[in-house]
Amino acid sequence: MGPLEADAPMAQLGGRIQLRGCLLLCLMIVNSLGMEATNRERTPRPHLQYAKRLQASSSQLPTSMELMTTLQTVGLEGSHSFLEVSSVLKSTVKDYQRRLMDFLIWGVNRRLHLKTEEDLDELLVIFFDEKFYKGEGVNYGTRLLAALKFALPRFSRLGAGCLPRTSRALHGWTKKCPPNQRLPLPWVCLMAIVGLLTFHGQWFHAVYLLVQFRTYIRPGVCGKLLVKQLIPPAASVGSQWRQWVFNLNPSESAIPGKTGLFDEAIVWDTEPWLERWFVRLVKDRPGDAPLWPFPHSQMVEVFQKATERLGMGTQSCTLFVMVGPPRTCWHEKGRPWRSNEEGVGQATAP
Repeated sequence: MGPLEADAPMAQLGGRIQLRGCLLLCLMIVNSLGMEATNRERTPRPHLQYAKRLQASSSQLPTSMELMTTLQTVGLEGSHSFLEVSSVLKSTVKDYQRRLMDFLIWGVNRRLHLKTEEDLDELLVIFFDEKFYKGEGVNYGTRLLAALKFALPRFSRLGAGCLPRTSRALHGWTKKCPPNQRLPLPWVCLMAIVGLLTFHGQWFHAVYLLVQFRTYIRPGVCGKLLVKQLIPPAASVGSQWRQWVFNLNPSESAIPGKTGLFDEAIVWDTEPWLERWFVRLVKDRPGDAPLWPFPHSQMVEVFQKATERLGMGTQSCTLFVMVGPPRTCWHEKGRPWRSNEEGVGQATAP
């Protein structure tokens, strides 16, 4: 590899560096995004300090003279602003790091080179073929491409770069290995899981599953509920209005839901015998405390172990399968439903 000229234009540098240097630079950019994501509440640092942090992160990866020359010459080429980093979640940045590292190691081990955008397009197609034959789903390729586009905006939808073969390969991947549809968990299966948990004394875990199933709350939202978001009924109202309410995304938190809405109220109008457990969850507890006395990760582990013990592990059961209720739940309440045979995995309320 020959040294890069210090006065070469940035556009030419991006096409002349080899795969090792290019991907390392790409990965260091994403590493810097992770650093910025952990400090979103702070004022963005000056560009000089940002560039120094980019150079310092190179010590954690295989280095080359070409890479260091590129960093010194290009400077902030490919860096992201504070608001750009804030456009994605911290967990998304970490996922981008992991996927780009996988692609980086694959290319370095095979000593593959990159000189043009067509070369990058071809390498991605070869990488996708290899992952496909190893049994990976199409989501793997989709997320890797998203990580690459985020680190190098030139290849995004509004950028000047283009990866036509990669897009075609993803389309073929989808046809050969279509993603599995998450079918809703039947009520009788949920009752079996709840019965197993209560038998082992995991009462609050069982209540968690019943709440998520009946309210159709996403698992991530249900796991992050606070005590103040479970509102008890007012004693001054009539008995027909004395119902507990879940208040999702309260406006004072300044964090909207996935659809951009605040203060979404869900009235608990089923299983009144669960109210005694609601009292235990909120009694003498501060409003900002987590509603559930266990982390969400523990709930995921408990649910997986219960499904495996009941012989439902082969059905790929996750907490997401309870977002779409079975038809029996809607039929009991006199609400319309559309069957799964019609291609709808989730009932729709009027």
